Amino acid sequence: MKKILSLLLATVLLLSLAACGKSSPAVTNGQTLTTSDKSAKNTLIVAQPADVSSYDPQNVTSQFDIAIMRLIYDPLVREKDGNLVGVLAKSWEMADDALSCIFEVNTAAKFSNGDTLKASDVAFSFNRAVKMPIGQLVPGIKDASVVDDTHVKVNFVAPNQGFLPSLIGFYVVQEKAVTAAGDKYGVLDSNTQVGTGAYIITDRKPGTSITFKARDDYFGGNPAIKTVTYKIVADANTAYLGLQNSEIDFYATDLPSSTIMQIQSGNSNLQVISFPSRPVTFIGMQCTQAPFNKKEVRQAVNYAINKQNVIDLAQDGMGDVAQGIWNKLTFGYSADVKGTTQDIEKAKKLLADAGYPNGFSTSILTIAKFQKDVEAVQGQLAKIGIDAKVELADETAFVPAIMQGKYQMNCLSISMGGDAAAFEGVFQTKDPKNPAAGAVNMFYYSNPQVDQFFRHAKVPDQNIRLDKFKQIAEILNDDVPLVPLYFQKNSFTAAKGLTVGPIDATGQYFVNDFHW
Repeated sequence: MKKILSLLLATVLLLSLAACGKSSPAVTNGQTLTTSDKSAKNTLIVAQPADVSSYDPQNVTSQFDIAIMRLIYDPLVREKDGNLVGVLAKSWEMADDALSCIFEVNTAAKFSNGDTLKASDVAFSFNRAVKMPIGQLVPGIKDASVVDDTHVKVNFVAPNQGFLPSLIGFYVVQEKAVTAAGDKYGVLDSNTQVGTGAYIITDRKPGTSITFKARDDYFGGNPAIKTVTYKIVADANTAYLGLQNSEIDFYATDLPSSTIMQIQSGNSNLQVISFPSRPVTFIGMQCTQAPFNKKEVRQAVNYAINKQNVIDLAQDGMGDVAQGIWNKLTFGYSADVKGTTQDIEKAKKLLADAGYPNGFSTSILTIAKFQKDVEAVQGQLAKIGIDAKVELADETAFVPAIMQGKYQMNCLSISMGGDAAAFEGVFQTKDPKNPAAGAVNMFYYSNPQVDQFFRHAKVPDQNIRLDKFKQIAEILNDDVPLVPLYFQKNSFTAAKGLTVGPIDATGQYFVNDFHW
């Protein structure tokens, strides 16, 4: 029997990256403001570490790009209180065989150019996404077609039970606007972006800030926050100072854990907003580059690491040791999957067996957010003869570098949504003849059995899917393209008096939920 999930309430991928003081002025939309004297409390200053790279929501995967997309565009569904609720979708119906899904489109939504959202725009967005980077975040789509003026049917290449949870990272674009702009769609400062989101861009200062204003005709109601400025603040300590001095209202990633504890332990003009988290922080290895093309070397790295020690040193104990790539917030998690504990002698033997009895020199590419994690791992690797140099990259350049395989080891965090099926593109074997295959496989990892199990998990039977995902997790723990370190205990930081809307387990939020 088909199940119909209706709209419950009128969020989205990725990497989890939240004191008293004299108020200092901040510039928003040409006016000097502070958090203590904002007119009618309808403005918001958000800080994040990296600038936007594109305004095309189907051409970005970074957490900080997606934060900007959520102002301009809307998804079909979002995650709220652990449930999927509709935004541009009024309802949806998954076929019993999980080979297709029909959406009822909310045609009350209007694009920023005044046009009404059409079913054809949704179908176009799905068909375009298959060929774009976002396609790896919404895997398994064959094609989409218009059923009638308000309904769209999405067909899958195989049963796709993980489809709906993956949609939290999928945003709808307008066919007319994309077609007219061609390759220039979403290019920064081209003014080609057209979305149904609650805000439009009014000003951008590259590398410094982006300013938005609320739309009066937004179908979801008038946002309480009328003007939003995103400031680019790469250094967490600088962001904290800005929060203390009322130059920043909301910091959209983690502050250092020691700073969080300081805020929580004393009188402060700030509040810490904590939320359950899926992202796992890990040490990754480029599996086609020597010496990491040898499984024994990767296993040696794994056995050299004391994960709890990393949490204690780098996160002040604020994290949960990762036994595998997924935790209980992701469908596919199994408590039976167990990771390893530190074993220095075993690590040394594995290195010797691999032909590196005296160790070797390497580098770990990361960003400032994970510097302490890398330094903790660096000390542990030294115990088995691996001399690992820490290389800090600019936030904006970091993701392209690792996706192109331009590293030996790396450190970051990742989450792909609430279903393990979304990780297929992360571990799928790359194929030169099919750029979409393994498009987000930053490890350049390949195991035909993993590829097969992901395919076999595309069935309606959830028990079969759980079994396949368990086997995948166990293989990954043995092959070690990455060492899962810990699941973050995430938090954002905001000025007191700001009510922050729901934040999902991937750290996604919608500014139109905020109010003073």
